[in-house]
Amino acid sequence: MNCNRGITAGIAVSVITVMLCAVTPGYAHEESGEDRVSGVAGLTFLSERNARGMVLEDQGLIMQGLLGINFQLTDNITLTTGVWTDIHNNNDGPGPDAAAAGAGVGDSDLENFYEFDWWIGVDFEIGQLNVLAYYEEFLNPADDLVSQTGGFESRHIQTVFTYDGLGDNMFGMDGVNLSPYVRLLFEMDGSVGPTAKDGIYIELGVGPSFTAIQHQTNPVTVTFPIAVGLGSDFYEDDETFGFLSVGAKASMPLPQLSDWGSWSLSVGVNAVIANDDAVGAFNSGVAGQSDDTRLIGYVSIGIGF
Repeated sequence: MNCNRGITAGIAVSVITVMLCAVTPGYAHEESGEDRVSGVAGLTFLSERNARGMVLEDQGLIMQGLLGINFQLTDNITLTTGVWTDIHNNNDGPGPDAAAAGAGVGDSDLENFYEFDWWIGVDFEIGQLNVLAYYEEFLNPADDLVSQTGGFESRHIQTVFTYDGLGDNMFGMDGVNLSPYVRLLFEMDGSVGPTAKDGIYIELGVGPSFTAIQHQTNPVTVTFPIAVGLGSDFYEDDETFGFLSVGAKASMPLPQLSDWGSWSLSVGVNAVIANDDAVGAFNSGVAGQSDDTRLIGYVSIGIGF
């Protein structure tokens, strides 16, 4: 099973994984007997919306929702589709000085509906290697400054390679998994980067995890996600290195809600260290921000069904 989708990630949360394991197309299947259709839904609250090193929002309430449906075609192949949304109650743009800099909502009645994404793709397994390939569109219903200046609305192809099982019994601990992955995003029409170019985004990541608290019904799993964002014709000044993200996350199942599906709760924090030469103009011009290092907290609740 592939649990990687990286915040940041994400589908659109691009500082690796902000929601629990389920924030990705390809959360794949919670197999139960002969069931061939499964799904996942989740809700995340964040202190900042940061995408691939770019500060998109850090004021007010930031809420993200996910609904994904998976159709298991064979034992190793799954068709996956779903939607992801990003809702902000602040309409003046990110940063305390963003409004003064000209940020804010364009001509739209959906001023809080910052982003809507949808995807469809195929997830398949080859031994312990999981490959997820999908077509995706990022849409900006609010029609705000980001879409007007940086492109932002985008149609692209993503491919994610994840290797499960690496790190088993590392340091003599049961259940350790490094979960290394490689994400490739090929822009087709519109950009999700800080420039208007159609480029390639590359993310290399690992998410060492282990069971920190053994409990019969509510074990706590701790994960330390690490990601490096790179690009080709993607970042400013043709910079290759975009950002480094390092974080910590604690997750636990909620069996008390098992009558309504497989629930889980996650809380975490990510430090995003951006390359100023790659995203500095965007962050200072659009977000009114100049800090290269951002600390982002989040809490997520999700359900698999």
